[in-house]
Amino acid sequence: MDESLAMFIVAAVIIAAVVGKMLLNKGIDAAATTLNKKVLFKSEYKEQQQMVATQLIFETTANNIDIWRELASHLALQETLPIVGTITYAASVNPDFVVYAYGNKLRPRAFVMSVKLTQNGAITEGKFKFESWLESDGIMNLFDVMKKHKNQVINAFHAADSNVKIAEVQN
Repeated sequence: MDESLAMFIVAAVIIAAVVGKMLLNKGIDAAATTLNKKVLFKSEYKEQQQMVATQLIFETTANNIDIWRELASHLALQETLPIVGTITYAASVNPDFVVYAYGNKLRPRAFVMSVKLTQNGAITEGKFKFESWLESDGIMNLFDVMKKHKNQVINAFHAADSNVKIAEVQN
C-alpha cells in the first residue's frame, strides 16, 4: 500500500472517531436532559417551567418614580460587575421599561428579567417576567435565586403601594 493511501485511511479513521464521539456525547446529553425533566427532577422542572411561563401583572396607584426606587432598593442593584460573585444590575433602562440582569463579568446574564410600567390615569400597571435564563441538562441554573428576585419584585410593589393588586397570567 502506498504511503499517501495509508495516511488517508488513518485520517478517515480519526475523523470517524471524532464524529462518532461527538454524536455519542450529544446522545448522552439528550438522554440526561430527558431523564432530568421526566424522572429525576420532574416536580422541580414543572415548577421552574411554570414560573417562567407566567408574568406578574401589578395594578397600583403608586407613581413610576416610587416603584423604580423600591425596585432598586429591594433588588439591591449594583453598578459594577464583579469578576467573582454575582450581582443584580440594570442592564437597560428606559423611562417605562427596565431590564435587570444577574451575573458577573464572566457570565453577565445568568438570568434576565424585565419590568414594564404603563400609566393609565391614576393607575400604574406593572408587568414583570423572566426574559432568559441558563439551564444545565434541562434544569434551570439559579432557580432559587430567580424565585428570590421574583419575591423581591413583589415586595417592592407592596412597599410602593400596600394596596397593590397582583395577578399571574400565562405569557
